Amino acid sequence: MSETPAAAPAADAPLQFDHAEASPPPTCVACSKPVTESYWEANGKLVCTPCRDLVVASRTGGSRVLRVLRAGGLGLLAALAGAVAYHVVRKVTDYELGPLYVGVGWLVGTAVARGAHRRGGLGYQLFAVAFTWVAVSWSAVPTIVEGMGEGENAVHGPLVWIISSVLSLAAPVYLGLGSPIMILIMGFAFWQAWKVNRRPALALVGPFALTPAAALADAEASAQPEPAVG
Repeated sequence: MSETPAAAPAADAPLQFDHAEASPPPTCVACSKPVTESYWEANGKLVCTPCRDLVVASRTGGSRVLRVLRAGGLGLLAALAGAVAYHVVRKVTDYELGPLYVGVGWLVGTAVARGAHRRGGLGYQLFAVAFTWVAVSWSAVPTIVEGMGEGENAVHGPLVWIISSVLSLAAPVYLGLGSPIMILIMGFAFWQAWKVNRRPALALVGPFALTPAAALADAEASAQPEPAVG
């Protein structure tokens, strides 16, 4: 069965422009709404002006004092939780599982970052490292308390916990002197806490203007040929 080829258009036939369709407007990667007037680029991603304002406000607005207090409070709680968890694991397994300190560092760093609304920066990084040091130290508090509760000069009561908490701050040093591997493990734990609190990079460029839809319609209309007269 043969098919009849379509007839070629005449050479003098006018070109048809009435079926041309304008491409849809770009959309914001944050809110998924179409951008109709102007847009910005945040780290190479297209964002609308309202979302750009939200990004700027999230990095510059709010109270610094409240952020520091939240970061400190959550960091301290994470340090306490990490110390307790490490001591429980050590008590159950009867092993000094140094690699767990890396997880403690990540936990503390994440808590500080959350309290700081992930602003990041040197101050929060130092915060995170300090609380990781506290977590490593406090994991030795129960052992120190047990030692101080033995012998003729045994000490009991709340005071022994306070004294042990202070004395334990030197525990990371003794752990490092006793095992060079522990120096590497604790260093990696501190690095985890430090890394989580790096300041996020933001490259914000703009604004860039979009051609309004009405102007596009006028441009398309002017591109169509005028009807022949006569």
